[in-house]
Amino acid sequence: MGYEQITFKVLQASGDPKTDKWIDENEMKNFDNILEIVKKFNGSDTSVRIDTNCQDSHGRYEIFRSDGLTYDTWDALEPIRK
Repeated sequence: MGYEQITFKVLQASGDPKTDKWIDENEMKNFDNILEIVKKFNGSDTSVRIDTNCQDSHGRYEIFRSDGLTYDTWDALEPIRK
């Protein structure tokens, strides 16, 4: 299919009132459609996850930022490697 992993990330509060208002108005409240996708890929070579706390990413992800570098966490100041 051209991919090995699908990750759905649950929107989280950002601390910015305007952004948080948008999240409150637009966040997905019913995950039935996503759970159907998870079931569809169960047992396949494609990993499907629902990440309910992507802000707590330490040790789970390498975060690729717009500067073209990867970081251990969203708030890391230094990239993993330059």
